[in-house]
Amino acid sequence: ISILVSAVVVYVTVPLLRSVAFKLDLYDKPDGDRKLHTKYVPTLGGIALFLAFFVGFSVSGFAGQIQGYSYFAAGMLMLFFTGMKDDLIGLTPLKKLLVEVSVGLMLIFGSGIYIENFYGVMGIDKLPFAASVMITLFTMIVVVNAYNLIDGVDGLAGGVGVNASLFFGIGFFVADEYAMAMLSAVVAATLAGYLLHNFHPASIFM
Repeated sequence: ISILVSAVVVYVTVPLLRSVAFKLDLYDKPDGDRKLHTKYVPTLGGIALFLAFFVGFSVSGFAGQIQGYSYFAAGMLMLFFTGMKDDLIGLTPLKKLLVEVSVGLMLIFGSGIYIENFYGVMGIDKLPFAASVMITLFTMIVVVNAYNLIDGVDGLAGGVGVNASLFFGIGFFVADEYAMAMLSAVVAATLAGYLLHNFHPASIFM
């Protein structure tokens, strides 16, 4: 039910957001250089994704089983409103970076989520706590910005997200981490509903 709710919410919400984008002149405009699309494509798709994920996962009954979920939810809210403000009026890279650092530190210290062991990769095993914090924070910021950069090509960001979520979900399920497996499944379903509007020719971007 949660997976179906997420997919339906994002699929139904996207057309409403497209109409809002037309009224507010919120488009990703072709520049003839870096961008491949030739028409104005509405943005704001991230609003539908945000709503669909939180509604779907909240009704799943698994949210309370995830370590530090309240910090995760708060961090997602911070990133969501930062991204929305950037789309509407623009933000300097420094301000966006400060929010990302704040969210990363909140997850690390609030939820206790950090990379503490490389398990022999490059000959590295257990990491000192300070190194764990720095590497985890760096990884979070790089992944957030790398994913942000691939939005704007029809189906790319959504396709990468679906594939990554499915593989994570399978891994979590095999490891008996059912709450995280459900979270991954809801993300995959949300992005799948969005992709129906984002495949070529895309009618909306995140």
